[in-house]
Amino acid sequence: MSLTTATTRLAAGMAVAAFISASANAQDKYVIGSSAAYSGYAATLDRAWVDGAKLAIKKFNEQGGFLGKKIEIVVEDNRSEPQEAVSGYRKMLSSDGAQVFVSGCLSAGNFAAAPVIVRQKIPMLVCSILPKEENLVAWMYSLLPRPAHEVDTRLRYLQERTQIREIGILYDQSPYAGLQAKLAQENASRFGLKVVGAEQFQQTDADLSVSIKKLHAAGARAILKMGTGPSGVTAAKNLKELALGIPMLTSTEDMSVLIEIAKVLGKDMLFVAGQTQVVSSIADTDPIKQVIADFVTPWRAEYGERDPFWAGRGYDAMMILAEAIHKANSLEGEKVRDALNTLPAFQGTSGLYNFSVDHNGVTANPYVLAQILDGKVVIVK
Repeated sequence: MSLTTATTRLAAGMAVAAFISASANAQDKYVIGSSAAYSGYAATLDRAWVDGAKLAIKKFNEQGGFLGKKIEIVVEDNRSEPQEAVSGYRKMLSSDGAQVFVSGCLSAGNFAAAPVIVRQKIPMLVCSILPKEENLVAWMYSLLPRPAHEVDTRLRYLQERTQIREIGILYDQSPYAGLQAKLAQENASRFGLKVVGAEQFQQTDADLSVSIKKLHAAGARAILKMGTGPSGVTAAKNLKELALGIPMLTSTEDMSVLIEIAKVLGKDMLFVAGQTQVVSSIADTDPIKQVIADFVTPWRAEYGERDPFWAGRGYDAMMILAEAIHKANSLEGEKVRDALNTLPAFQGTSGLYNFSVDHNGVTANPYVLAQILDGKVVIVK
């Protein structure tokens, strides 16, 4: 036997063994795959998303799992890079036998891998925006409220509470930030505002002062920062150094980052806040109050004062998946997908989800605008 033939047979044998192993694995447990950033600009969000999902998985496993099968989550670090996400998804499919995906906020990575996953007829619950292709969206469910909700929350505040009418947009290279920038430019006139410029940057940029000065010179009297990660702190420091005296209104963000921005800008930093970040201001009669309490109590026991906002979405994803599996009485991908499409409205920590209406589950704006003053989160009235 030639070396080439032997090598070929060995490779084929290993592939068969991997397939058999994955199949056996799927028979005695329910495997959830998750493409999430444990490094790079999306790490703060995705780590929380996964930890929230794990909190729910722990709860379900203590109750016997899904249909008697123990739940296991396999996480592949996409390093905030689309090509890494594709590699991770392929590994989870071929080696781990993933039967559903509960993946993080890297939209570009979820987009890139979606065609392969859809061909396998596997549902995807994601913390990102959805692609435009209808055949892909049919299998994907977003736990992220519509980007327009984030944008309009800031535009409405400027219209109703300030005299500012000229704004500049600072946005990163992610699809989500790009979509927000586009929506702001399209929607500004409805709020009596004018976008005087839009500047894109890379998350690795160590200085954004040139872009900020350009926007200010064009007439911007407020900066709308689109995107997440440490770039928010960079922008804040540049604004402070330039002494322009204009506010920055940021996207949704983990509280650890927001606190650092507030240390620099104080009252000149406003941010789009989720319900878990302002829970003390929610009326006791609001149904979401108890839902948040049911999640935050075990979260605090496990993670202390760490921001539960993004984790709540991962937790919500698992709770919704559990509802779909219960409704379908099956772990089979197509049946779970069909159940997700017909679930009644579900109250989660981040809003009211209704995937039977739209695979962008949160259709009503759940956000408020907030500030951090004297170390406390305050809703801007």
